[in-house]
Parts: sequence; C-alpha cells; structure tokens
Amino acid sequence: MERFEGGDRSQPAGILRSRRHPASCGDHLVRARLVMTEGLIAEGLGISPDEIHHSTRGRARSAEARQMVMYLAHVMLGLSLCEVGRRYRRDRSTVAHACRKWEDRRDDPYCDTFLTEVEQIVMGACRLRFNPTCGDKR
Repeated sequence: MERFEGGDRSQPAGILRSRRHPASCGDHLVRARLVMTEGLIAEGLGISPDEIHHSTRGRARSAEARQMVMYLAHVMLGLSLCEVGRRYRRDRSTVAHACRKWEDRRDDPYCDTFLTEVEQIVMGACRLRFNPTCGDKR
C-alpha cells in the first residue's frame, strides 16, 4: 500500500491506495461508500461536499457534516479512528469526539432517522450488481 499525500485537492491526503487492481480488494468499495456518504450528508445539510475536507474547522454546519461523516465512516464502514482521521486530516481523538457526540445525538429521533437513512442508502446502493445480460433480447 502507498499513501497519497500529494498537493492535488481532488483527493484528500492520507488515502491508502492499493498497488493491486481495485477489483482484487475492498478499498474501492470503501472509497465509493465514503464519497456517497459525504455527498448525502452535504446535500442534507445544504453545503458543498468539498467543505467536509477543509483543513480548518470552517462554518459550524461544515464541522457538523464532517463529524457525521467521520462517525459513519467508523461505525458503518468499520474504519479505525486513525484511518478516519487520516482521511479528514484530523487527530484520532477528534474522530473519537465526533463518534461520541453523534452516538449520543442518535437519541434524538430526527438525527437517528437522518443517519439511518444515509446508512440504508449507502449500504443498499453498494450491494447493487450489474447484470451484463440485462436488456439482451432472446
């Protein structure tokens, strides 16, 4: 595995890239799920997905979105606190704080419903499989 730390802002620093073909490992699926999660949460909070990756805290709404994404990356996708921290350029203790905060906020039915819907969409969409014979006339 090699770590991407380039100056290109299109990909966050700290993403692990496999030297193997993506089809031979689950890394591509985790990345796809993270991007989907970021997009859904950004849309739900009315911000740009790019704001989730700001190196500074940013607006309160951006920080809240980042915390939600970090929480879901850990609990839904099973990434370690360190892996999540690397992706979002935060210390693992910051990720742990976000996880505690959003775990507690799930007691609020509105927050729990929103996070549950994001989880269902992301995990459901990633189970889709293309059938190459789809549409063939026999």
